[in-house]
Amino acid sequence: SGTPAEGDIGGTITVTATDAGGLSVSDDFDITVTAVNDAPVAADDSVTVAEDDSVVISVLTNDNDIDGTLDLATVTVTSGPANGTVTVNTTTGEITYTPDLNFNGNDSFTYVVADNEGALSNIATVTITVSALNDAPDAVNDGDPTPLSTPEDAPLSGDISTNDVDVDGDTLTYSLGTNPAHGTVLLAANGTFSYTPAANYNGSDSFTYSV
Repeated sequence: SGTPAEGDIGGTITVTATDAGGLSVSDDFDITVTAVNDAPVAADDSVTVAEDDSVVISVLTNDNDIDGTLDLATVTVTSGPANGTVTVNTTTGEITYTPDLNFNGNDSFTYVVADNEGALSNIATVTITVSALNDAPDAVNDGDPTPLSTPEDAPLSGDISTNDVDVDGDTLTYSLGTNPAHGTVLLAANGTFSYTPAANYNGSDSFTYSV
């Protein structure tokens, strides 16, 4: 009895019998090992992509099938990413990963592939590291649609930072753009300001800033 090695297709075994007097006889046996289709082996992958970008992943590069070929059209995502989307190219077997807008961190998905005889691989995991980018802050107009107001000859103080947004959570720094036409303004780096209208002026006025 015995077990053929992986991939073995058979061979000839010679059996020799020897008696107590030293006489022996031999006979040959031909053994044929019936072939079976081995499932392909899918290996895990890892890639890095920048925030708000996409990456094409050749997931089959490190996969193999010992007795056949991989069927590129059968690449199937079995569990999608939590923080992005994937698209399978059934011609090349490649998978394109696109992270969600402004997401950075780790994400992953799993897939399987079949060989040309339909045997399905194990489940492999693709791990993606999405590297962070510094997103520009979003400055929102103040006094729109309801303008800020102050009585004639009275100063007005406020904070223009309250409705501005930075998705990365960075500290914002403010600077004055254009001065008001009918008064003066002092703008601090943290977004607080003090506006003083010109003497006896009443009406609309404005100034701009950058962040």
